[in-house]
Amino acid sequence: MTSGVAVIVPCRVESSRLPNKALVPLDGIPAIERCLHNCLRIPGIGRVILATTEAPADDPLEDHLLDGAVDFWRGSTDDVILRFLGACDAYNLHTVIRITGDCPAASWEIADLLLREHISHGADCTMVKTCAVGTSGDVFSVDCLRRIHRHFGQALYSEYMSWYFTSNPDVFTIRTVELPASWVRDYRLTLDYDEDAEMFSRLFRRLREEGWAADIDNVFRILDREPSIPALNAKLPLKYRDDTELIRNLRAATTIKGDFV
Repeated sequence: MTSGVAVIVPCRVESSRLPNKALVPLDGIPAIERCLHNCLRIPGIGRVILATTEAPADDPLEDHLLDGAVDFWRGSTDDVILRFLGACDAYNLHTVIRITGDCPAASWEIADLLLREHISHGADCTMVKTCAVGTSGDVFSVDCLRRIHRHFGQALYSEYMSWYFTSNPDVFTIRTVELPASWVRDYRLTLDYDEDAEMFSRLFRRLREEGWAADIDNVFRILDREPSIPALNAKLPLKYRDDTELIRNLRAATTIKGDFV
């Protein structure tokens, strides 16, 4: 294992659109455990940390650490960067991969590629150019997260953490990675609605029946072969892409003004 590099998975139990979505069983396994299993498969990381809030409603997440394979951190409810920094200080991290807990089919292969690109190019932030929603994460320099929080005082909208980088390309070194064509689709692989849960349940059931791991090639093999599965949630909105007011607010809140040190 590599010290100083970790996956941090931000997660909360409460959800207005899909109650208790982190604990929803997807073919018998809670959604958050599906996500964590794939995070543990990423090579070159020191640990996987499930990072939730101090709210009592999030207490049940501590029961889903995969027999101690995953570490547990509790921090700020609303400021996700502050929550991350608490975990980074506790575990002496310099680089983090952020994979959100609502991505049960997060690709360990994509995360591995992003981490290698991030390190080899000395980037502040590394992300994909395009991907199937819910398959990728982002890689961040902890020092940059620390500088962002020091500058803003409170990181509003920091559940959309990458915006603090993409809104300020003149400040940060951003590495954008073009994935192999075989790893790119237009599928929706994020968990927010009942239809998403139904899609994932069918996907994981088919993977189990085939005896296949949830690797990206296997996931896409099922979805390409059985279009009725991705059709279940294909027309659902993506708030960060479709909500123009949110986008406007994000840009205003995350753009650095004045000196940045």
